[in-house]
Amino acid sequence: MDAVLASKSSLAAFITKLHSFPDDDYLTSLYAPNIKATVNDETYDMDAIKALIQTLSTHPKMTIDVLDLLREGRNFAWRHVGESSLPDGKTKKVQVFAFGELDADGRVVRQEESVVISTA
Repeated sequence: MDAVLASKSSLAAFITKLHSFPDDDYLTSLYAPNIKATVNDETYDMDAIKALIQTLSTHPKMTIDVLDLLREGRNFAWRHVGESSLPDGKTKKVQVFAFGELDADGRVVRQEESVVISTA
């Protein structure tokens, strides 16, 4: 995960790849098996994260722009926005605020996200 958190562009590429449902090896190289993640007050373990990512892969392709990226030791935080065109012609916009912690191997062991979605 160190390489992913090295720059806004590498983080944007990572988020884009997650939306295409990468293989298990990719996910386990970045996320610790004992990860605890929270998205808008819902808690996820590794299996639930995989299911969530699989669901995201069925959505229209989203353009990702990382606006902020902070890193201090094992702690990280970022804010990104995404935008996609829906089949009905509307535009879906997502803003994500994320922060968390890496384990000693550099994998995400804890991640908290707040996601705001709008459609116009």
